[in-house]
Amino acid sequence: MVYEYVFFKSLFEEGWDGFKGVYFNETQKRFEREFSKIGMWGWCSDRGRTGILTENKNWHDYNRINTHPNICKFFYEECIKDNPNCFTEFGNKEYHTDNVKILWDFIIKNFDLYFTKNITDTYYNLINGLLNKSWQRGSISVIISVIYIKKIFPDLKDIKFGFKTGDKNDMKGIDIEVVLSDDSILKIQVKSGTYTDKNYGGKYYVNGSSNDLDYSKCDYYIYSQPKYGKKPSSFIMFKNTPEVGRKNESIVVPVDNIKFKTQEEMILPENLSELMKVCSEKNYNFQIIKEEDYNYIKLDEENRQLTINFSDYDETSLEKESTEILDKLKNMFN
Repeated sequence: MVYEYVFFKSLFEEGWDGFKGVYFNETQKRFEREFSKIGMWGWCSDRGRTGILTENKNWHDYNRINTHPNICKFFYEECIKDNPNCFTEFGNKEYHTDNVKILWDFIIKNFDLYFTKNITDTYYNLINGLLNKSWQRGSISVIISVIYIKKIFPDLKDIKFGFKTGDKNDMKGIDIEVVLSDDSILKIQVKSGTYTDKNYGGKYYVNGSSNDLDYSKCDYYIYSQPKYGKKPSSFIMFKNTPEVGRKNESIVVPVDNIKFKTQEEMILPENLSELMKVCSEKNYNFQIIKEEDYNYIKLDEENRQLTINFSDYDETSLEKESTEILDKLKNMFN
């Protein structure tokens, strides 16, 4: 049976006691064994943990496969393409362990096909494309969050954030740290998603990236997203308390927990989202970084690369630059 993304997202939202834990542990076990064989497994000092390493011994994007619903969906579909009857009631908790082992038996059997370019670069590019797309989408959500945090806390001292995969804080579920005027620190987790445009019984319903709500060290959750279809751009920030729960596929947030919310035009994030879409369609690499002290957008036509550096949250020139580069790309490809 073919399932939509939301099915796999809901499996990961079962948390570490459910599918997420089973899948994560099996993935790590298989990856350690296979990537060790090719010298790509080891200790990463920058991240303070062991995992898959790049040629330069940096943290590899493949380390995010273990909690990535969309890649799990892709692997599942590859398995049933080979054998439609290989799984037993996929999604049934009773068979999680057996089904995950069957999935990884098939994927590891074809390790070179999916994780190297030794046979073809088709699947290698597909997997890396899925990883990059989800990460860059998350980076845009962080940019939205930084923009609105400035408005929520106008007297703040600093906002600490980044876009590198495998960041130590990110591993702990912390994407942004806000230093307030009294030197207190707020720890915030950011996810891509939106919320219902009205409350039901004093509660709003939030939908987006999978989240098992077990990040006790974060003070607030933020769900933010550029406009999608008929849905406007969205931002909601709410306090992490036991009153925040789950109903089916949604996170249920009491009105009293909400620090700030809005659904409105967001020029920079909307432009970045559109730029990412155009780059994907035209086989350009799209990347958001924080490496310089100033903001810029750089288009490298020769290497088919578009780079956005966002570091100075007080500076607003990226709105105009992103509009200009979007117009340029659209004219290039028309």
